[in-house]
Amino acid sequence: MVMDAKRADLDELEFQIIAWQKDKGYALRNKVFNFGFDGPSQLDRDIPIIKQLHWANGDSDYDITDIRRAADRPVDGQTKLHKSPEGRQPWLNEPAADDTWPTVANAVCADLGAVIARAIPEAVELESIYWTVSDYPNTVGGRLATLNVGSVEVLFTTRKPYDLVRDRKQNVTIHCSRLNMAAGTVVRDGELLTHWKESAPFITSLVAQPNYAIGPVDNVAIPTGLVGQALDHPDILRGVREFCLNLMRSGQSGMFRRWHSRELARRAYEEHLRVLEDDSYQL
Repeated sequence: MVMDAKRADLDELEFQIIAWQKDKGYALRNKVFNFGFDGPSQLDRDIPIIKQLHWANGDSDYDITDIRRAADRPVDGQTKLHKSPEGRQPWLNEPAADDTWPTVANAVCADLGAVIARAIPEAVELESIYWTVSDYPNTVGGRLATLNVGSVEVLFTTRKPYDLVRDRKQNVTIHCSRLNMAAGTVVRDGELLTHWKESAPFITSLVAQPNYAIGPVDNVAIPTGLVGQALDHPDILRGVREFCLNLMRSGQSGMFRRWHSRELARRAYEEHLRVLEDDSYQL
């Protein structure tokens, strides 16, 4: 196919032709304008292709020994999240008479830990290289924490809570974590897929499909502390794993590395283990 074009129009024409070919179902190897490309990636040196494929399909699991070792790293001060007024609030606004009830900061770390451990391959080894966590960043009006993979956010919790209705009768004000995943996981043609409408592990009224530089992604809101339960659903886990893997294949986290909080990452590993292993830890 040959056509005349001005030099200034070449990028836009390339973008349109790539989108046209992808819509027809062709797998393309070029990297530019082609999120999820099939060509070679720098990540292939760190994780073999076959292992990447198993991971994306949900057929592989993470090494709990690696998570435990990372959780045992020396404490490096206190995070801004844990010192913040929002982070010190009781989780789901349900205070207990003692200190057994988790705080919002605990819940945020549990969400971070669930996604890091379950959705990012070789997470401990590749920390701060392919993924980072930001501690109480001022991004977009202020967030409690953000998990970035490559150059895009995968999970974030805003400082401002949401006013919601629980069980269609009780007004509640709670923090929610926003989780990104591969486009088409829960939304098709701008509509929530039918099978999610009655049994979704997320708040269906807050589903969105924002456009990033890489293209559209599915975004869901989950009460903070419950992201791990959402990842128990195989379709959600595959959607988040596919998204994270494609982000890692697209590049490392160079632009976010300077803001990475090793202590927040350690706390995320720690809270993930507590949720898994401590029966008395109610989250």
